[in-house]
Amino acid sequence: MQRQKKRSEKAKTEPQMLAENADNSPKEVKESISLTVAHQIERRLISRPTPSSLLSLRPLTPLPAAPTSVWYLGIDIGTTGLAATLLNKSSKQVYPISWSVAEQTDLSEDCHRLPITIAGKVLPKNFKTYLNVTLPYYSAETGKSQPVFKWSKPEENESLALRETRYQDTQEIELSEILSVIPVLLSYFKAPENRENLPIESKNNLVNCSFAEGLSKADFEKAIADLAGIIVSCPIGWSEAYRFNVREGILASGLVSNGEQICFMEEAIASLLTEIHFHENNSTTPENISESVTTKYNSENYPLRWQGETLVINSGANTTELALVDLPEKLLDLTYQDFTLRSFPYAGNHLDQDIVCQLLLNGESEIEKPLPGEPDLLTRQQLQMRLTSTEWGETLLSAASYLKVTLPQEDSFTFTIGEEEREIRKKDLEKRVTSRFVQSLNRELNTLLTQAGSSVEAINQIICTGKTTMIPGLTNWLRQKFPNAKVIQEAEIKSTIKPENRVATGLAILPLYVQLLDNSRQQYNDYFLLLELLRTFGETQLSVGKIINLLERKGINIRACQQRLFALLAGELPAGLVPAELNAGLLTEASWQNTDYQAIRAGKLFSEVENQSYCLNSDYAQHLRHYLTAVLARTYQKLEEPYTTYWLATVESQNS
Repeated sequence: MQRQKKRSEKAKTEPQMLAENADNSPKEVKESISLTVAHQIERRLISRPTPSSLLSLRPLTPLPAAPTSVWYLGIDIGTTGLAATLLNKSSKQVYPISWSVAEQTDLSEDCHRLPITIAGKVLPKNFKTYLNVTLPYYSAETGKSQPVFKWSKPEENESLALRETRYQDTQEIELSEILSVIPVLLSYFKAPENRENLPIESKNNLVNCSFAEGLSKADFEKAIADLAGIIVSCPIGWSEAYRFNVREGILASGLVSNGEQICFMEEAIASLLTEIHFHENNSTTPENISESVTTKYNSENYPLRWQGETLVINSGANTTELALVDLPEKLLDLTYQDFTLRSFPYAGNHLDQDIVCQLLLNGESEIEKPLPGEPDLLTRQQLQMRLTSTEWGETLLSAASYLKVTLPQEDSFTFTIGEEEREIRKKDLEKRVTSRFVQSLNRELNTLLTQAGSSVEAINQIICTGKTTMIPGLTNWLRQKFPNAKVIQEAEIKSTIKPENRVATGLAILPLYVQLLDNSRQQYNDYFLLLELLRTFGETQLSVGKIINLLERKGINIRACQQRLFALLAGELPAGLVPAELNAGLLTEASWQNTDYQAIRAGKLFSEVENQSYCLNSDYAQHLRHYLTAVLARTYQKLEEPYTTYWLATVESQNS
């Protein structure tokens, strides 16, 4: 009963705006002016639904038949590489993918996570972050693809105290070039003879083959060639630009042919889904299937009752994700709406920076140091560029990464920097670096609990995944903060899924739990909604009710996307449409100041007039249409129709 009460309270996200005698009288309009746009639309949706006669004016496009393939691919894109897992939906078996790499590489013979470096291109570190900045397009004004990022390749024998002229001598790289790495990496799912349309420099043959544990080579190649869909990891709160760019890279690889066959899932949810899936299905695993094919969950070594309020902390290289959920008795009763999600951009790479600044560079005053434990993104972008532009800076980052792992095991460590020996003490690491991260994490957790309407005493279990959650003292602090919770570190999880494949496996099994998909964002992404408003508006002003009617006539489910429509009408543009101020330091000055970006940042799409009506600012709209036309001119995605999720409902009568 308590769980049902929580769900009903959570469902009431909008005020109850019922009006028994609603009409369009001037008096009622005046009384409603004080209401927000969201309340206005909510009211009209409840009291004046669109007649079916209007909806029938636009015949709906028939949905294609459900695909006969039972194969789905989960792809976990990380900061330095990717992992992948196959699912056979009919048999419910998962098959983690590995790659056999050439002997001349420094990787093990069988690689469970494919490094970005295998793509054969030298890229800025943290390449994944660049995919979240904005969309690539060809600018006729500049004669090149935009945006253009600045970065530096490491130079030998260069001091960290860079000369200003040397520091300004940065190289340039276009977003389109960074994005081109994705289809190259995905080509390694295929046999060497099937890797078509790759740039010459990418045909380096560093990957001999790919294979899936438990599948024959022929069955694996057949599955990859006949995928029903792909599920990709996406950090919590990242912009639509990241999804658009990754989807574009996958379409370029040819693994699937339609953009709607690609959907996204948060990493924190995926890592939790892996564990509770195998825990719940352990007793139903067929005994007559060999161990080489079946992934079983070792529940004897992992005695947890997967119910009640559960907190997931997933912290990797660049982002710490938090997910809070009250797990039901049956996993199939769990929905996406049950999760409260939050993230903040501080994780392992930022810890390394703080170790450099707080412990290794005590006397170097020329370095602008970020606030320890805080995102402080602008300062960190500049610092990262300085550190990675020299061999000396790279050495410092490597030393910091080493100290982060080894120092917690010792009271102190003597480190040689140049000709100077320094003693780095464990208590200094904890006081000046890790404790600051814990403070920030504490702040974010308190906010999460407030959002979810929960308390520290209510948490039953905490799942910690990602290397950054293994920092010293974090586990003990979590046990103190959450006195009733069982804290499980990644190393303590005893399922047969390797840590490298945990997120990828959770992604792959989403088709077994389709209710965990953020269906609204999959169906109506932010850029599609923006274009739909541009296609809807003409020269005349439109009332809120008229906007709703026109969009519903086009088959748009307003209830599924109303909050994002409200934001667009109020003047907010989708994140990532153009680079945000926060990312200005990543772009070259010329790219940041290009005419398209300046005009879009400076204008506003709609003007609100009397009686809760809106008018399109025609000059601004024309420029926005021109920009979006340029963006979509060379893409597989055209954003002309909403996406569907029919491909998640495969015909299961056919087995591989």
